[in-house]
Amino acid sequence: MLPEPPSFSATAALVDVVRKCVGAMDGLFVRMIKPSAKEVAEPNLYYNGHKNGFGMNFQAVCDAQYRIVAWTMSCPGSQNDRTAFNFAWFDKLLAGLPEGHFVVGDAAYGASERVVVPFPGTSLSASQDACNYYVSQCRMAIEQTYGILVRRWGILWRPMEVRIEKFEHVVNAVVRLHNFCRDRKVDVPTENTGSAIPPPEVAFDDDGLISSDYFETVPVRTGRPVKDQAKASKPREAIRKELEVAGLMRPEHNIARSHKRAS
Repeated sequence: MLPEPPSFSATAALVDVVRKCVGAMDGLFVRMIKPSAKEVAEPNLYYNGHKNGFGMNFQAVCDAQYRIVAWTMSCPGSQNDRTAFNFAWFDKLLAGLPEGHFVVGDAAYGASERVVVPFPGTSLSASQDACNYYVSQCRMAIEQTYGILVRRWGILWRPMEVRIEKFEHVVNAVVRLHNFCRDRKVDVPTENTGSAIPPPEVAFDDDGLISSDYFETVPVRTGRPVKDQAKASKPREAIRKELEVAGLMRPEHNIARSHKRAS
């Protein structure tokens, strides 16, 4: 069972409204050299056109201390997050959470009683828009976790040159080392990888938005609505109602930033 960590809050308001969130979930595209036909039946399944390379879809849930508390890597890189989630054992794991507890994810996943995703569409009520904002603040934890992971371990900066049967073992080792460093507050110098280009330094804005694209997330397929994204979700509706009652809306500075980016 996933542990219940401290709140993912960025503000005091978030502590009071988004409760029983036990983790943030997202996918990471982990690059590899092209597998041979001797290793896998269909090597091209590992190719992702958005990333212009071969890899695996790594799915993980992090806690508020940026530890990776659950992870799996069951799908080739051509598969999106929704497919990878359904293929993995995450649904069974989340089904074991106490009533009312949930993880947050982005629009790539479907809404459920255990997964809170943004309300879809653009014609949202003020409380739905506020819910999307505060839930997104929680979800930033997984982006920060991946940023720490990738920045620290240089083996993730380039396609791994290991046989596919060893690939998952290497990634598992990196994750466990990451958690070890988080638990013991170990400062590991950035790896010197020679010709590999390190990812850019990561900066976060005051409202929690990431200001640079530094990790290889698996993209959502555009132009196609994610099945079940609009499905009723009790925890999401509870958050929306509490925001509405409390009169908490999306902060003005965030609205201004969104308008500036759209212009």
